[in-house]
This record gives sequence, structure tokens and C-alpha cells, in this order.
Amino acid sequence: MTDLTGRKASQVFYRGFRSFPTQGTLFALVPDLYPLLDWYCTRGKGTIKKSTYTFQKKLATKGSALGQVHSPRGAAYDGYGNLWIADTCNHRIQIFQANGEIRVFGESGGKDGQFSWPSALCFDLNGNAAVVDAQNDRVQVFDPAGKFLLKWGSKGNNNSEFSHPCGIATSPDGNFLVSDHGNHRVQVFTPQGVWVSSFGSLGDKPGQMNNPVGIAIGRDENIIVAERGGNRVQVFSPSYESIRIIMAAGEDFMNRTLQQPWGVTTDLEGNIIVVDQMNHKIRIYSHDGRLLASFGGSGLEDGCLKEPRTAVIDEQGNLIITEYISSRISVFG
Repeated sequence: MTDLTGRKASQVFYRGFRSFPTQGTLFALVPDLYPLLDWYCTRGKGTIKKSTYTFQKKLATKGSALGQVHSPRGAAYDGYGNLWIADTCNHRIQIFQANGEIRVFGESGGKDGQFSWPSALCFDLNGNAAVVDAQNDRVQVFDPAGKFLLKWGSKGNNNSEFSHPCGIATSPDGNFLVSDHGNHRVQVFTPQGVWVSSFGSLGDKPGQMNNPVGIAIGRDENIIVAERGGNRVQVFSPSYESIRIIMAAGEDFMNRTLQQPWGVTTDLEGNIIVVDQMNHKIRIYSHDGRLLASFGGSGLEDGCLKEPRTAVIDEQGNLIITEYISSRISVFG
């Protein structure tokens, strides 16, 4: 199988995994993050300190035309270097292809292939895209061309029901893990959408959750969950046992804890990358929860952030960040 650029799938994608042969391991859809030291904004203006990253360009700004976005939330790269964006308030998915073209599918509604606030997406082991359709309380799956394949979920608090789901990740065994925001839990499904299990309940104790949003699988197969209501990130073992809680943001008095964290991922070294939404920053933690670095800061100027939701890395090592309030996607390189 080849994509539109003519590359073979085996070159960049193996059963939904991104390959890093120098490490001798495979792990599910977790982009590598090149070292970041200390990048911050001061008084609303971008200031760069000890970082190889500088603002490069806006990939998208606010609007409804092709290539524009309205309060985007989710983002993910497929196995061919194409960037898929959950264009949340335009109720569609946009695909910024590696060849420079842009594709789009979806519209507002509740029918198959329609969306109401698409909020996150990931890819199954065959390269199909699973999209969290938040306001419709369901997950929809599409093939790489955007053709509707299947769906599951409805509003409620029983098994296979959701209350504004916000995040999704693919486990190494191919199951989907969906963060069920309003039900304060994560539900696990087979690739066909059959309910397997769930974990979590409302609370602030280990193993409990408060409004889970972003979710990711680390290279150690641990499950990382950002809790918007709990102002923390919780790490679970593959058997769903809580093993670590991350809350500290360090720095000054106003930013000592995470504030409504949203997106999460990990890098090649196993460090945890957290999108600290209401502090308008990106945090980088060691696998054991020590804060290593931060960058960003509140502002609408180029290089600053305003309620970031997702951060992903492309094949060239550029950092792509979606921002909800400023309705833009920025590239740093």
C-alpha cells in the first residue's frame, strides 16, 4: 500500500506503530520530542531562552475556509506524515498532507460521518482514524480516505456510554482507550467498538479521576491521563493501577501547579509532555514526574500560547501546537 506521496506504508508505519530502529522498540503513536530547555513568554511577547525552537509560522488561523480552523482541540500524525486536525467548532476533520495539499471531511450533525465538537483522534493498527465526537457522545472510525466505517457510544453512564468524551489512544494490543470526561473514567474498547473494561471514578485519590481529557500510551506501555478538573496528570500501569501523580509546575507562585492540563504524550526517553492549558505552557517531566523544562506563556503574539490543547512533533522535529482560544495552529522549529 502507498500513500499520495508514493511512499510505501512499511517505510513509515507498521501496524499502527511508529518505528525507532535505533532504540530497537516499537510503541504506539507516540511522537519523539527533541530536547527543549527553557522557552517562555514575558509580558505577552515571545522571548527565547536556551532553546533550539523558535516560532516558524502559523499553520492555520481562525476561519471556516479550507485550511482555517475554529478552536481546534485534537491533532495527530498518521503513518505517512499527514497531520490530522480535529477542527472542533467547525465540526470537521482537516488533513494537512505531507505534499502540501489539504483534505477535509465532516460537517455539523449527528448522522454517520457528521460531528458535533470532534475533540481528539488517533489511529488503529491498520491506519484507520478513530475520532472522539464529543457532543454526540460517541467515537467514529474512518479509513485513511475519510470514509465512515463504524461508530459506538451514546450519552449516559453505563458501559459503552459517554458524558462528553475528550481523548483517545491506541494501546499496543490494538484496543482503544477513551477518556470519559463527565463520567470521570477511562473506557476500553476493542477495535470494533466492543466494550472491554473501564477504570476510574470521581475523586482525588490515586486511581480516581476528575474530568479526564488527554490520554496517551508511553513507550513503557503505561497509560498517561490528564485530569482537567483535578489539575494533575496520573500515570497508570497497563493493568490500570495508579502508579504516579504529577501536579507540580514549579516556577513562580502563580504557576506552582498544573492548571487544567489537557494534552499528553511522551518522548523517546520516556519523558512525559503535558499541555498545561490554563498556564498557557508546555511542561516536560521525567518518567518519574520531575519537572525538566517548560516553555510558552499567555499571549496572542507569534510564539506565545493561549489555552493550548495538543502538542505533536512532525518527522522533521518541528513542534505543532493547537490553541483553542486563539483558534490557531502554530509551528515551532
